[in-house]
Amino acid sequence: VLESEWGHRRRIQYSFRKLLLSKSPYKVIVFQGSGKDMIDSLCDQIIGIIKQCHLTVKGEKYLFCAKNNSTHVFEFRAYESV
Repeated sequence: VLESEWGHRRRIQYSFRKLLLSKSPYKVIVFQGSGKDMIDSLCDQIIGIIKQCHLTVKGEKYLFCAKNNSTHVFEFRAYESV
C-alpha cells in the first residue's frame, strides 16, 4: 500500500498514519523535504509512530521515499517493524 503527501510535516505524518490501518506487509510513503536533515528527522519521527502503534505487526516493511528539495534527488530509507 502506498500513500503520498507533498505538504508540511504534520500532513505527512497524518497521511502516514493512514498506512498503519492497512493489512499490507509492505507500506510506502512518498513525500518531500527541504533537505537531508529534515528528511532524516521526519523518518525518525515516523519510525517512532510505527513503534507506538498497537496495530503494527512484526515484520512489516516500510519504505520512505523522500524528494530532497535541496538536491532535487529522491532519497530512500527502509524500516522493518520488530
